[in-house]
Amino acid sequence: MQVESKLFMYCYELKGVLLIPITPIQIQNYAFTNCYSINKVVFSNKTRDILDYTFTNCTGLTGQLIFPDNVKSFGNSMFVNCT
Repeated sequence: MQVESKLFMYCYELKGVLLIPITPIQIQNYAFTNCYSINKVVFSNKTRDILDYTFTNCTGLTGQLIFPDNVKSFGNSMFVNCT
């Protein structure tokens, strides 16, 4: 299972905490790019791969990101222009 490439790109209405459910093993390129109102991401312990530019321009992200031990690959520029 995966979160498809660009699936939530420009979804300005995604707000608050983003909970990645148990089933996606891979988060594709640009999946959450430009989702300005997400302020925290909680990854499932089943998440294995987070690909390129996944959270680019998610300027609302604050605090610490904690990745589960299960993540085996991190894409390039996953958090470009995040504050």
